[in-house]
Formats: sequence, C-alpha cells, structure tokens
Amino acid sequence: ALETSLLSATQPATQVLLGKQLGQVLDAVGQTDAAFEAIDRANRLRNLEFNPVAHRSRINDIINGFDPHASHSECTDESPVFIVGVPRSGTSLIEQMLDGHPDVHGAGERGELQMIASHLSEINASTDDLNQLANVYLNRLKPLAQKATRITDKMPDNFLALGEAARLFPNARVIHCIRDPADTGLSVLFQHFKDTIPWATRQEDIAAYVDDYNRLMNFWALNCPLKMLTVPYEALVQHPELWGRRLTAFLGLPFHDAVIQPQNNPRVVRTASFDQVRRPIHTDSIGKFNAYKQYIPRLIA
Repeated sequence: ALETSLLSATQPATQVLLGKQLGQVLDAVGQTDAAFEAIDRANRLRNLEFNPVAHRSRINDIINGFDPHASHSECTDESPVFIVGVPRSGTSLIEQMLDGHPDVHGAGERGELQMIASHLSEINASTDDLNQLANVYLNRLKPLAQKATRITDKMPDNFLALGEAARLFPNARVIHCIRDPADTGLSVLFQHFKDTIPWATRQEDIAAYVDDYNRLMNFWALNCPLKMLTVPYEALVQHPELWGRRLTAFLGLPFHDAVIQPQNNPRVVRTASFDQVRRPIHTDSIGKFNAYKQYIPRLIA
C-alpha cells in the first residue's frame, strides 16, 4: 500500500512522509537494503540545509562566553530537572520512566528555557533580574503539576543553555542521556523530524552535530555547577531497576516500582518516541546499526 501510494504521490512532503513510513516497515520485517534505500531517498528529497561550520562556531561561542563567576538567582527551588541528549538517545524513555513516580511530572519539550536564555544574552542581568526570570519559568511549569516535587523538561536544545540554567536554578539537576552514536544516528535517519532539526537527514551532518554536542557536554561536565547524572542508554535498558534506583536517588526521591514499568504510564507523549515508550523496556535497539554498517561509515567512525 505504501509503495503504491508513493508511485501516485506528487507532493514532495507526501513522498517524504510515505518514504519514511515505508523504510520503517521494511526495517521491521528485516529488509534492510530496501529499508535504507527508501529512507535515503526520502532524506535526499527533503533536502534540508545544515551548516556544521556555523554550528561549531555557536558551540565555540558558548564555551568561550561561559563565566563561572557570573551572578545567579536566589532561587532555591529543586523542582527543575533538565533531561538532555541527542534525539533518539533515550530522553523520552527516561522522562516516561520518571513520570511514573508519584512525585515527578514529565513536562515534555518546553521552550521557556530557550526564550529566557536568549533574553539573558541581551542584558546584563542582576540578581533581581535572574530571580524574576526564574519565577517566569517556574510559573509556567508549576501549574502543570502542583503536587510534584520534580518537573522534567526534555527540550533537546536545552544542552545549549545549561550555563543559563545554572544561573537561574542553582539547585536544578541535569540528566544527560548518551547512546552509541551509530545507533543514535541510524535512528535519526529513519525518523521524520520537523524542519527545526535540519541536521537529521545526512549522516555527515548528524556526525558533525554529535561531535559538537559531545564537545559542549564534556565542557559542561567539567564547568557547569549543576548536579549532573550521565545515563548510558545501553546500560539503562539492560539493567532498568539499577538505573531506575540511581535516577530516583539522584533526584532525592525514594524508588517506586512504576519507574521501571513505563509501558503502564498513560501520559500523552508528543515526541518521536510516542510508540516506543508504550512497550516494556527492551534491548532490541542495541547494536541495530550492525545491519546497516555498509551504509553508515561516517556514523560508525
């Protein structure tokens, strides 16, 4: 049905969407060569533009502009939890797991931190300014779950603004999701993202983006004062209870069995992983890149 529809489709956007769906179906039944051909055709047809040099320059500016002695707010609220990671690295799974805890609310991908960080870059913020901006963020998220003591925000681009997050919320926490870049990149290629992720259609662009992502996260690990827990996707799905306990302990919360049963969580998930989080935690995606090794040499490198 998908192949027939592709033959009659005339709009490029429709061809891309059908091609991505066809690739995913072929992958599911083990026809890897045909699956990658369908995905590659759809990605080339989409023809998004990403400038890796400009992106690297932006990362350089963030690193060079970070001031560890900059003023920070007087906010003592511990509720903000920023889940960061390259898309397809396990961020949705971790948020789904944590949202199962009665004291945690998964707020999804929020845009507030990005907007506040942009504003901070334009002013010489005083402590009062930072207090007000911290309250702006909290006033947007707190009404979503008034009884929650921790609220997660998993906007992917928040990794760019962890310096600003540290100034606003000295007691916030960061959960950093990592995953084999070959598996991550392959999954990104197969996914149909919005145009706001222009690096997601070519393996060379994905590799460049991941390289600079890792460079900035390594910098934050050494220089950002926020508490940070790095969670390897492979270890998480192989030992979910161990990592479920580590995650809840990191958040200062007691363990709860619902954390390792994300498939029972009825919350609405609006990210690309909306279907995967309905399944019990599994290891099926580990090493999936091996079936496509001949097609993704840059991601493997």
